Amino acid sequence: MKAGSKIDLNFRAVKKVAAQLQKLGCENVTVVYGGGRSMPLIYVGHLRLIVRVAKMCGTLRTVTVGGKKYSYPYSCWVFNLHHKGEKIEGVDGVFCVLYRKREFYCVPFSEIQGSNICIHKSTRRKQYGGRHAQFRNSVRWLLEAA
Repeated sequence: MKAGSKIDLNFRAVKKVAAQLQKLGCENVTVVYGGGRSMPLIYVGHLRLIVRVAKMCGTLRTVTVGGKKYSYPYSCWVFNLHHKGEKIEGVDGVFCVLYRKREFYCVPFSEIQGSNICIHKSTRRKQYGGRHAQFRNSVRWLLEAA
């Protein structure tokens, strides 16, 4: 994907995700634009998915240990699952695409707590092992539910 506005990134990602879902064996994949929503929905059978794309954001974190201050870079991808503070409702899952990486997370909405998903950057020695790690590059729950 080339750089562009967030809306362009999301619309391009929706097309790629729909094509990828069909390659992975999902049947009846349909994309619906509009309908009062700012982002399109992907229907897989009777399930409704939203697609979110995030660019990596990084900050410099400072911690104090034994009276000494240490600074380190902290990088993550944050996927907002709310619109003007209200949690998005009426969907069964979210398809999170990490911008400029070959990774995605397909998470059922029942597994999401709060209004954001934060995926921390993996290091060379350690993969992301957080709450949503089981959904990395996997659509197993989607195939079982559809």
